[in-house]
Amino acid sequence: MSNFILNKIKSANIIFEPYPHIVIENFLEDDFFKKLNLPNYDDIDDNVYFQDNKHSKKSIVDNSLDNSNYLKLLKINKNFKSFDDIFKNNIEIKNVIFKKFEKYLKEHLSMNLDDINTTTSINYSVSKPGYLKEIHIDRREHIINILYYLNECDDSAKLELWKEKKLSEINDVFPKRSDLLLSKSYPIKKNSAIIMINLPCAYHSVSIQSSKFLNRKYIYVVWDYVKNSRITNVANNKSIIWKKKVSVVNENRRINFINNEKNI
Repeated sequence: MSNFILNKIKSANIIFEPYPHIVIENFLEDDFFKKLNLPNYDDIDDNVYFQDNKHSKKSIVDNSLDNSNYLKLLKINKNFKSFDDIFKNNIEIKNVIFKKFEKYLKEHLSMNLDDINTTTSINYSVSKPGYLKEIHIDRREHIINILYYLNECDDSAKLELWKEKKLSEINDVFPKRSDLLLSKSYPIKKNSAIIMINLPCAYHSVSIQSSKFLNRKYIYVVWDYVKNSRITNVANNKSIIWKKKVSVVNENRRINFINNEKNI
């Protein structure tokens, strides 16, 4: 499986608009994918991470204080355990991805790329109808992430990538829609992956999940910057390793994000 993934990533082309990212279909071998049968929303208890106050998405996270659900998932699902092993222990996959984006990382990082230590984190998320994610950029310790989708979501919710209308000195973590242009809108296909750099301008959102689609499933793989073997400034929206400054400009928009509501 590792070689299959490596070849997929090596042969993939970078899409440059609105910021560098890669889209890969049939990311895992078909037989492996079919056995990666992960639980639905209602099959998971509430010992999870909820990003919004409406609890529209459950995330089983490996690096939470109580990761018992993640450990349980590793134990009962052989293919998920293999997936976890591949992305946490196969350094070649990480190196190939970082090499692909090397030019853009060097342009935007405030530190020497060769001096940056990383750790790999994985979580599994499943959302229910009504889920949406407003336009935002991810936490500042994230460097590169993979969104891997497990089910057919064409009629559910799209991943949307946004472009700034004009450059600013500081990137707003939760921007106004009127300051951005929708650049890409991806209907999510099963067994597909999108790999993105977490640049200060990497604005993205998820359109509202259809009432007809009960379980939207994906695995999130992220390489985080670490200092002294610990993640630095976790949940901090200030720039950590990026040249460009970021800030939460408007508190109401941050609250809307947490309340699973659109910003006007």
